[in-house]
Amino acid sequence: MPSDLFPSSDGKKLDSALRGLHATPTAPLPFLSGVVVRSFILEREQGNVIVYNAPGITAARKEILALGPPDRLLLTHWHEAMYGVPELNVPIFVHENDREQTKLPIGGFFSKREKIGDDLEVIPTPGHTAGTTISCGTMAITTCCFPETPSGSKAGNGRLSCLGRATAKLISPAFRIS
Repeated sequence: MPSDLFPSSDGKKLDSALRGLHATPTAPLPFLSGVVVRSFILEREQGNVIVYNAPGITAARKEILALGPPDRLLLTHWHEAMYGVPELNVPIFVHENDREQTKLPIGGFFSKREKIGDDLEVIPTPGHTAGTTISCGTMAITTCCFPETPSGSKAGNGRLSCLGRATAKLISPAFRIS
């Protein structure tokens, strides 16, 4: 299996390795040299969802809209507000424990483990911040989880985990150290 199924692109389009799962172009983490971040778009019948707020959303705006308008942008924690509001008309959702620190217009929040339709779940995992969450989505026979940086980690080693038929595979870093 390739070390990164979502290679960096030309900065203008979405990368796709699994049907229904797309990754935005990478962007540098402004305060830590050599670390990049990206957002993931889950293409869903119930409405597309973007996980993680990163500059790649604006860079891939046209491609994201071509998939169908996103239903929501799920923040994994309030630090993602540093990237500002993406140039995309999408409601932003965050855990209620991070709501006050998130200096973005909030379209909704959640306070506990919650299902979004029948194929996506938001799970609070406090630690990095009081409102840190992961999102797990099911696409066909694969479940993908979008974890946040582990508590106390300097650079983070959060990865997009895909579980297929009881086999866990880490397919792409959410944060990559170059």
